[in-house]
Amino acid sequence: MASAMLGRVHLSGHLDRMSPGQRALVADAIRVYKEIRPAIARSVPFWPLGLPRWEDAWIALGARVAEASYLTVWHRGPGSGTDGGPGTGRDPDRVTLPVPALRGQPATARILFPGTGDASASWDPASGAVTVGLPRRPSACVLSLSAR
Repeated sequence: MASAMLGRVHLSGHLDRMSPGQRALVADAIRVYKEIRPAIARSVPFWPLGLPRWEDAWIALGARVAEASYLTVWHRGPGSGTDGGPGTGRDPDRVTLPVPALRGQPATARILFPGTGDASASWDPASGAVTVGLPRRPSACVLSLSAR
């Protein structure tokens, strides 16, 4: 679900065979998507880590509007290359993503989806970067950075 949230969501497959927990996760994603959809429609894309390569351990896509930046961050599983690379630092479960449009501004980093996951995000206005933690691999999250 996280992969589609900065674009256009399409649901298909055997949704009727999902468990109650899976259906709740899909419902939560659709709720978040409906909240951010008006902003996404007028956003400009950006790639905080550059365009992704086939074996990157971390991938990030951003969508920027005047009032916020939205990011989808993927921490890929085994076989996706090394847990190093741009912005990853020393902790293989954390990545630092530059968001230069917000550098120097106070902002709130908030995980939008999944709401029940173990993802974390913190904003550093001095460096203009958000640090995202995703301890499980593979996993993904969608977050917002809203200027205060």
